[in-house]
Amino acid sequence: MIKDDSTVTHDNMYIDNAFQRVTYGGFWRRLGANLIDAIIISPFGLIALLFMLNANIWGAIIMQFIGGIGFLIYTTSFHALYGATLGKMATGLQIRRLNISAIGWLDAIKRNAVDYVFTIINLIGSISVLLLIPIEELSQASFLALGQLKETYQSPVYSYIQSLFTIWLWSEVIVLLFNKKRRAIHDYIAGTVIVVKGSLKETIRDVAA
Repeated sequence: MIKDDSTVTHDNMYIDNAFQRVTYGGFWRRLGANLIDAIIISPFGLIALLFMLNANIWGAIIMQFIGGIGFLIYTTSFHALYGATLGKMATGLQIRRLNISAIGWLDAIKRNAVDYVFTIINLIGSISVLLLIPIEELSQASFLALGQLKETYQSPVYSYIQSLFTIWLWSEVIVLLFNKKRRAIHDYIAGTVIVVKGSLKETIRDVAA
């Protein structure tokens, strides 16, 4: 049966009102989720640091590689399978498409695309620095002096990439703060939003009705 214009307009208004009840994930919830995820992956970084302090360059390189690639696999797979990482689950957030349907692997990959690039470049740069540091200097470096030692052997290109990454992060925050649905740049890339999971149930039921 073909609906008349008045019925279509009424249905559209009903769906629009349903979507207005969705609560979008704001800055502080998202920050909390990211901090929890960082804590989950932090053991790899701590072990890499211990290897560096013991002048075990290859041990440090392996742990940095596992940590970096492992974090990408963790975020992509959890987003694709559950719509949320453990951090997002803990803070009551979930990633959805703009029509509130569940995301899939392609959405998760697109959403993390920029992170893939920066993580791989950062790993290459960090590993290159470790290979340049003489064992004698690394074995004598204290915890506080380790960062300065790495900067000494860090190439200008690597420093430039780190600056670009900082600009990217701040751009994400600024865009997120100044749009109604609290979408960051990577949400625009993937066509996604982050919503408070508790506000979804009634909305999905109303839209499907």
